Amino acid sequence: MAWTIEYAKSVQKLAKKLDPVVRMRIRQFLEERLAIHENPRELGVALKGHTLGLLAI
Repeated sequence: MAWTIEYAKSVQKLAKKLDPVVRMRIRQFLEERLAIHENPRELGVALKGHTLGLLAI
């Protein structure tokens, strides 16, 4: 594994509230796609726009 994923207590608590199938898919993605990738940032696209996604009014 190129990366180690550590789950914060708050994430663990929220994950328990998710549907088991959804929780499994998220975990698989993190552990099977991101953790083994040399640079996981290459898999995503940088966000663009205003700060926090809010429009200036």
